[in-house]
Amino acid sequence: MPTYSTTSPVGIYPSDQAKVWTASDTISQGSKSQAVAIGTSSGVRPSTLRYQYDATTSLGTFELDLQESDTDTDLDYQTVSSVSAAVNNSCFGQFVAPTGRFYRLLMKTLTGTVVGVGTISV
Repeated sequence: MPTYSTTSPVGIYPSDQAKVWTASDTISQGSKSQAVAIGTSSGVRPSTLRYQYDATTSLGTFELDLQESDTDTDLDYQTVSSVSAAVNNSCFGQFVAPTGRFYRLLMKTLTGTVVGVGTISV
C-alpha cells in the first residue's frame, strides 16, 4: 500500500482505526499512504484525528505529514499537520477539528527506507 491509489479509500467512523501502511510496506521519502474517508456518526464529525507510524528500526531524520482533501485526487491533498520527532521508533500526531473528507500520510522526508505500520484513527 505505500503507493497512493484512488481506488476504494477505507471508510472510518468515530472510534475506528485504519492501517494505511502495513508491515510489508517499505516506506521511503515521498511515499504516500492509502487514503481514508472520514464518516460521521449520527451526523456528527469526529473532533480529533490521530495518526501514527511505528517503524521496525530507527526513523532517523524524517518528516511525516497528514494530508487532507475534499476530493480523493492526488494533487488536491494539502498538508494540515506534521511530526518530525520519534520515540522508540514511533511517531504520532493529532489534528483537531478535521473538516476534510479524505486523509492520507506522506513521508515528506526520510533518510533511507523503513518498514512499519501507519495508522489513522478518529
